[in-house]
Amino acid sequence: MKKLVTLLLAVCMFASAPMAFADEEIPSLDVMVLSNYVVSEDGLIYQAIQDQLGIDLNVTFVTDSYQEKLSTVIASGDLPDVFGADLETVQELAKYGMILELTDLLDEYGQNILNDRQETAWTMGANKTGEIYGVPEARFYPYVMAVRKDWMRNLGYEVTDDMTMEMTLDEFYTLMDEFTNNDPDGNSLDDTMGVGVAMSGINSFNPLFAAFDISRMTPILLEDGTVTTYLKHPRYLEAIAYIRALYQNDMTESDFVTIDIMSHLDKLWNGKVGAFCWNPPGTTNNWLPRYTEEVLPEFVYVKITDNDGTGGGYFISPSTDYVVISADCEDPALAMEMLNWFCTYEAEELSYLGIEGVHYEWTDEDTYQFEYLEPYASDLALQRVDGNALWGRFRKEQGNMEVLTMNELSQAGVALGYSDTVSNAFIFGVPEIQSQLGSTLDDIVLQALATLITMEGDEEDVAAAYAEFVSRWEQSGGTTWEQQATEIYNEEN
Repeated sequence: MKKLVTLLLAVCMFASAPMAFADEEIPSLDVMVLSNYVVSEDGLIYQAIQDQLGIDLNVTFVTDSYQEKLSTVIASGDLPDVFGADLETVQELAKYGMILELTDLLDEYGQNILNDRQETAWTMGANKTGEIYGVPEARFYPYVMAVRKDWMRNLGYEVTDDMTMEMTLDEFYTLMDEFTNNDPDGNSLDDTMGVGVAMSGINSFNPLFAAFDISRMTPILLEDGTVTTYLKHPRYLEAIAYIRALYQNDMTESDFVTIDIMSHLDKLWNGKVGAFCWNPPGTTNNWLPRYTEEVLPEFVYVKITDNDGTGGGYFISPSTDYVVISADCEDPALAMEMLNWFCTYEAEELSYLGIEGVHYEWTDEDTYQFEYLEPYASDLALQRVDGNALWGRFRKEQGNMEVLTMNELSQAGVALGYSDTVSNAFIFGVPEIQSQLGSTLDDIVLQALATLITMEGDEEDVAAAYAEFVSRWEQSGGTTWEQQATEIYNEEN
């Protein structure tokens, strides 16, 4: 009966909602966001969000070429009240007074946001000058190495109920050897491999480099203070030798250079790979229906360290995308109140899950267990069209509804990724030469990674090929990039 009443109330509320917005007294906000979905103007969640806020929320959902669209809007001088922008755009708009400085608005109307974002969000990037021009979008989850715990048990390893653990490089290598050669799935076939890595899923390499204390995702800082590519890390060749040994002994994907991302993931879902680095909400939560084995695989999340127990960890990139408020916004306080509302549990529940009794129902609300209702259970894209797409742009960073509703193992994986980071020299600013070079330097780094792992020859041959790649990187603009990146790093730090 409770579910029926909830459903009837929801239907009645949405039937009358459009009438309410006809009232000219209702304040309005124009918003522009990047989205994978265009939300229906009469979407149930979209209408419910407007009802909760008490405003007419006019959102333009841009599904591609967002920067091009934003540039056109900027040129027209008709900016929306609230919109997303990258670091460089925020800095330019602030320079010309086209967006508002937000310190006072945050202090008075944005306490939820201030408490939700990491402290450095307000002192770095677009906000490094002490003035706050952008609310950083929530950071993405870390990519963490998941290892088949059931395969470990099958091979005679003592396994506990712990959801995370540490392994040294030697321990991981031995395990990958056994995953490859000792029939861990017990089907008497030679059809398994140790660790899945692929250029199409480049972050799969991250924890292997991290064991050597190398941050693959970001610039690194040399002892002399130079900011440079991880290609030039003093231990880069050690990491290559380790990955090369995995590859040459068939412990990883033989086609890792060319395999497409879906085929790469299929190896995980079809039970062919024993260790896989990905986003925990995918690996052990959202992807569970994709696994094809009769019994779902069991995983443990692993931090790989150097053999002396040092090194290892993960890297979470600070956000370089922001939400800003236009200087032409007629009601900046209302705009900040809207953003602040999205950092509440109430907003998370509505914008992520939808309407209780319509999109989902709780099976145990105390532990955040729920199930989607039809037709949304069969097609979650319908939920996004209803308005769930707004969650991705304005979600909380800490304790958001996605994390709260994850199973315990996935939560442990996310927490492991956040808990231990790799040293790096992250810079918010973009070296001037980078816009001239495009992807030239990155392409050289990627080519070096693929070539050095797969090439024939001995250690000296690999070292010689490595030196050529470093020289090519430097001569292709890398030396100038280092100079400019180092200057930016010193200014930001």
